[in-house]
Amino acid sequence: MEEQEAEIRTGSEVATIRGDVKRICHEVEHTTDINLLLEQATQLSEYLFYIQEQEQKLHGLVVDAKQMINQAKESVKTFEFKTALRLNSTEGGGYAMNRAEKMAYLKSENLRQSVTEVTEALGEVDKDYRDIKGFKTAVQEYLMTIRQKVKNLQIEAGVYPIRPDEQTN
Repeated sequence: MEEQEAEIRTGSEVATIRGDVKRICHEVEHTTDINLLLEQATQLSEYLFYIQEQEQKLHGLVVDAKQMINQAKESVKTFEFKTALRLNSTEGGGYAMNRAEKMAYLKSENLRQSVTEVTEALGEVDKDYRDIKGFKTAVQEYLMTIRQKVKNLQIEAGVYPIRPDEQTN
């Protein structure tokens, strides 16, 4: 229950951050105030820390889930193999091996269905992971755009530091 609440809270926090990022982008496009641009860049940098944390959490979930799914698939195969061997033995009914394998496959249907459902759930988490990863990249790129705009405004205003090798005598 707490995990679901944390997930809902995280989802709404990310949505709020997306809204704030859009607002910041709109403000940046319509200003030449260097101080405001620097404040907005600072805000985006703070958001990047949070976004990075969320990306790392999702990445961990994706990696763990893939590992567990692979283990579950192997467990299903082992179950089917052992069941087929048991059904093939004289104690298990002495069925022909191809029939015993088909019967074992049928007996594992619930297990395979569970693996399929978990795999589909992983697809949703992976989609969220790729989304937040793309969002982080977009924010990083926009942050570079703000920095470039600040630099250009400073050059226009004549306050951008000049390197010693650029000075003329």
